Amino acid sequence: MKNSGLEAKGSFSVGDNPAEYDVTFEEREQALQKITEMQEKLHRKERHSPYERFAQTNLDGTDKLIALTQKNALAMQIYLFIADRMDGLNSLVCSYTFLAEYFQVSKSSVTRAVRVLREEKILYIMKSGSANVYILNPEIVWKSYGSNVRYCEFKSKVLLCESEQDKLNTFYQNAEAGD
Repeated sequence: MKNSGLEAKGSFSVGDNPAEYDVTFEEREQALQKITEMQEKLHRKERHSPYERFAQTNLDGTDKLIALTQKNALAMQIYLFIADRMDGLNSLVCSYTFLAEYFQVSKSSVTRAVRVLREEKILYIMKSGSANVYILNPEIVWKSYGSNVRYCEFKSKVLLCESEQDKLNTFYQNAEAGD
């Protein structure tokens, strides 16, 4: 007599020879869980593109960037720093203080370097309160799809240096204390 597939012992069978394929419900559940985990891992791997950290560069801007390396090396470093850390819509929020501490230079050096970037139309600066929103010229570098180049949305990454974090922590502590 053929096995009906369901047994009183809480298992089921597949195929003509049930003895080879008897599986308890717990074993089946574990096997399905393992398959699901493997599928999720494969899906994550597929989503993690090797191009995830790529940016599109318009080679028409190369001469401008080469000249920048000679004109003000710090300006080029700041450009590359922003390009590396900006979001998919070319923006990053951080202060001159942050940049000065990061590059271990004075704020006036950062001011001069940023001025060069602005004069060369490589960098635009918008204000968000007292913070600077740095936007790299999308005609030179772009981190999103080419079809998004016309749009600008500010859900920027915000970088704070240690001294700015201290001020923020003090602000929160005062707010909690009711000051």
